[in-house]
Amino acid sequence: MQDRKDATHEIRSRVEESRPQLHTIVSAINRQIFLLVNIFRWFSVTMGTGIVSLLLHNLPYNGTWLYWISVVIFALNVLLFITGSIISILRYTLYPEIFLAMIKHPVQSMFIGTFPMGLATIINMFCLVCVPAWGEWARYLAWGLWIFDAVVSVMTALSLPFIL
Repeated sequence: MQDRKDATHEIRSRVEESRPQLHTIVSAINRQIFLLVNIFRWFSVTMGTGIVSLLLHNLPYNGTWLYWISVVIFALNVLLFITGSIISILRYTLYPEIFLAMIKHPVQSMFIGTFPMGLATIINMFCLVCVPAWGEWARYLAWGLWIFDAVVSVMTALSLPFIL
């Protein structure tokens, strides 16, 4: 029986030693606030919202009401993305040590790809709705956003496996 307790204690101590540095940094800050603004997880919400707006816009049963619902959901998606970006910039500016710890975390770092994917849904809907309505300058803006998104996507895809 004593051997079993010793083995359990040894396993627990190994788990405690192997926890990433992120947990120690987060405990210094407020854990509830960290969980609330764990921002890269929130970019997955923009991915889903963007896909919904794209699907509603491209349904074969195009009614005017579907178009306007897709535009409203697109506006909500842009609002969510901008809010998440602002909170993310503030978070990593105020607590720069969290960024490196988050990059090295095996689960948290997997959400980094949600940023360019969420932006891609916004760019697609921007091309479908805003470019025809706003003209030539919107086309160049969409092109610039697409180039930025492609660069961030490639950087994420190529760097993340080597960081972990």
